[in-house]
Amino acid sequence: MDNNILVEPAEQLKAKEQFNWKHLILSVLIYLAISIVLGITVAVPLIILQVGEGGDLVDKILTDGSILLLIDGLTVLIALLIYKPLRIFIRKSCDLSVLKSGRTYLYILAGLLLTWIIQYVLIDILSFENNIQQQEDLGFASVNESLLKQALFVLAVGIVTPIKEEFLYRGILYGFLANRYHFWIGLIVSSVTFGVLHTGFPVTASLMGLNFALLYKRTGSLLPPIILHAVWNSIVVFIQIFTA
Repeated sequence: MDNNILVEPAEQLKAKEQFNWKHLILSVLIYLAISIVLGITVAVPLIILQVGEGGDLVDKILTDGSILLLIDGLTVLIALLIYKPLRIFIRKSCDLSVLKSGRTYLYILAGLLLTWIIQYVLIDILSFENNIQQQEDLGFASVNESLLKQALFVLAVGIVTPIKEEFLYRGILYGFLANRYHFWIGLIVSSVTFGVLHTGFPVTASLMGLNFALLYKRTGSLLPPIILHAVWNSIVVFIQIFTA
């Protein structure tokens, strides 16, 4: 009997060991540590200013959804810069060459259409879920208070968050589980996790996560789902700005 059938190919074993459970756990711990440090770095000066003014400056800034998203995006960026195994793992998934293919943009347009269908059917037609809670958490009601506020929302929701979430859910979670175990495990776990963390519309967001992950799988790069995610989020923000 050929014992080789019981042994994984060398390239599969190498891929698994390049980013294993130890690296994943350390990545999470580093992310949490940076979050705490950044939280203290931002909060302490604000508290000092507030004491002098006797106002609610801290509450206004630290409950502003766009600012919190920007801080979270900065946290992920710092983690990538600090932890080399995580940086290498993500970098390998960002193949720029796919952007030279016209087919990639057709996939993105198809993904955009599918995202709209998912939300339109589940939220607008069936009223199965709604995104009101998330809009309240992000402070969408105050988006038109100033041009600065609008710019922060476009930057945070339309650009930074899509990059951060695609790195986290598709690049790291899906990539790790798909490489180490199976495509379907990575697809389902990453999509459900993505959905659960979107307050008010977990099923809709899970299906959107499936859409993003399949685009990643089809193109072999994180850049197409990042573009799709950024375009969709930007459309949502601009609709809010021009209709509020």
